[in-house]
Amino acid sequence: SLFLPEAPRRESPQAVDDEEASCVMDNVQDRAVAAHDRRPSSGRLSSMLRNRGVLVTSFLFSLLGFAHIGFEEIFPLWLLTDPSHGGFNFHEGMIGALIGITGPVQLLTQFMVVPWVVTKVSYKAGFQLAMAMFGVAIALAPLASLANHSKYTNMPILAGGLVYMAVNIPAEAAYTYVFVLVNDAVDGPMCGRANGISQTMVSFVRMIGPAMWGSLFAWSDSQTLDFPIDFRFTFLLISATALSAAAFAESLPSHIGAKSSA
Repeated sequence: SLFLPEAPRRESPQAVDDEEASCVMDNVQDRAVAAHDRRPSSGRLSSMLRNRGVLVTSFLFSLLGFAHIGFEEIFPLWLLTDPSHGGFNFHEGMIGALIGITGPVQLLTQFMVVPWVVTKVSYKAGFQLAMAMFGVAIALAPLASLANHSKYTNMPILAGGLVYMAVNIPAEAAYTYVFVLVNDAVDGPMCGRANGISQTMVSFVRMIGPAMWGSLFAWSDSQTLDFPIDFRFTFLLISATALSAAAFAESLPSHIGAKSSA
């Protein structure tokens, strides 16, 4: 018998049109995502506020500022608190001296340690490391009140100073790194506007932060509940804020903070 070759199957015009339309839509979406992740094409405020890099870096700066202003607000309150409530019962002069003594150490780390870290890792990783250390340090800070039970009278002062340095050194390092991230989100001529956006956002959280954190610390300190709803509650919330910033930095576009200073 005679076998004729099978005629090639032809898709209907409607199927071809649907496939082409799908490809076009995919390309448009890919270009939109790529544009969203790139540096803003212009310095217009509307363009920068739609840019992922500008928004994420500004949000990271805000989380850092919100957490750090919380620590700076509750630290002296904690030192003034009676030891029966987890504090140290320091007077104002002791607090001022403690903060002043730790200042030179923090200054030296800014000159020596902070630049060295980003010769080994990227600025993004440096920020994440600093925020993780900040979060862990402030979560463990209430343990310093155990120094009140020491037979050495200067041990509470030493413990308070160590807490202040352990929290502030990584926090100050994180500020240095996040400034680099903010500027890396835009091209050179737009750095001023990008910094203006980030500073506006962090100024807002710094405005509401002291009242919120101070009130929260006063409320938790007055409670008779067990851990964690006691004087340690505010420390844990600030720690969670810092650690969330370290985790959220993973959402940065790939071109931001990817390089080290080496």
